[in-house]
Amino acid sequence: MTKKLEIADWCDVQRVLKETYEIWSPGLSRDQYLEFVGMQMSHPWSKRNYSYLLLRDKKNSATPASSMKYYNLKFQSHSQQYKFAGFGAIYTRKDLRGEGYATEMIKQALDRAWYDGCHGALLFSDIGVDYYARIGFFDLNNERFVLQLNPAHQGSEVHVPIDWTTEAPDITGDTTDWSSCYRIEGALIRTRYLTTSAGQIEYIERHYRRWLRKQPFGVARSRDYLHFKIMRENYLARFSRISWPKLELLTVDHSSASGYAILEYGGRVLRILELVGDENTRRLLWKGVVARARELEAVRIAGWEAILADFAPGFSLNQLDSIDASLANSFQSLMFAEKKKGRAMILPLQDDIEDWFTVCPCPLLEIDHL
Repeated sequence: MTKKLEIADWCDVQRVLKETYEIWSPGLSRDQYLEFVGMQMSHPWSKRNYSYLLLRDKKNSATPASSMKYYNLKFQSHSQQYKFAGFGAIYTRKDLRGEGYATEMIKQALDRAWYDGCHGALLFSDIGVDYYARIGFFDLNNERFVLQLNPAHQGSEVHVPIDWTTEAPDITGDTTDWSSCYRIEGALIRTRYLTTSAGQIEYIERHYRRWLRKQPFGVARSRDYLHFKIMRENYLARFSRISWPKLELLTVDHSSASGYAILEYGGRVLRILELVGDENTRRLLWKGVVARARELEAVRIAGWEAILADFAPGFSLNQLDSIDASLANSFQSLMFAEKKKGRAMILPLQDDIEDWFTVCPCPLLEIDHL
């Protein structure tokens, strides 16, 4: 007899976490891993939108056989909102693998999403696309890029460091010191660590909401959702033993430009998690990113495919040259590769989103990774 999908209680979750510690603990101790998940589940956004689901062992009903995270998400496409189910941390006990538990669990979770009125389901695969494709998920044209910085072009004309204490009034309501500040073409480009302060979250949410209206689709974010995401990253940056990079918020402030980028730095690579603003703002943000990379002595700038819109339609450095010659000269080469982990996949449950998987590059941003 097929077991029915259940919402896990905390005792069941702890059993699951004991088994998944080795693969998903991101450098945390066992106690910290429990605290990390418990903190997420008790967050205000999570109480409404996040739960663990499980199928029990057919032979021993007291123990979970397969488990997964289930999120309630909202997507937006050209001002129209869509209800989505997010799937994450899909796991089957080692001694029960190959018996169909995970497939049955996912199918029941999809039934749950359909009965809840969802337009589709989203997951990020770390095991390739074949398994989830057999269930009905579509790969979302996943690529990543690497920009090699040009060591011969230091870009001294790109930025001029300034004294932020006298020239850079605060724009987010946060009292944390800026880690760097430049004046670029009359705009103030500033960087600080990203926190859960109300000022920073409001700033990001406001600019992201404006930017999202013009995107093919993307996650509709509330301030609680952003707080949840930033809180998770900050916990890992604080406690992980694998030098988890801190997130940085880079902002541009000018009479005709306002927007932000979220960055992280490690291994001499500056990663762009998102870069949000209109065309002129993004040009200034790119200059700010290059200035920050030079300051950190990074040799590469990398990111997910969502950032590639600025390289379309040719997806080459020539596209940057048409935007700004001095910016293009900052880079030596541009390389692309398919992502091996974190591959975004969707399964349409209603007809009105069936063309989303044809959008290239995929517009989903890295902060929304489940």
